[in-house]
Amino acid sequence: MKSSPACDPAARKDVLRRNHRALQARMAAPRSALDLLETGLNCPHEDIVTCPNYRAGLAELVDVKDPAAERTFDPRRVP
Repeated sequence: MKSSPACDPAARKDVLRRNHRALQARMAAPRSALDLLETGLNCPHEDIVTCPNYRAGLAELVDVKDPAAERTFDPRRVP
């Protein structure tokens, strides 16, 4: 008979590891969005749309691969 995770320390650790990985994955996108907002707030450029660092971060956040798609995305509409 197989023991339940409640009785098996190794099984409990496995459950904790899986939940840890799942929570890290769920937190990644909001953390990236927060980083991008902070970058925009701290950007020395007058207009963040013209800042290459901000645009690079934005492209990474929205995973823009196609330069034409990047032109149609308006970073000023990012919440």
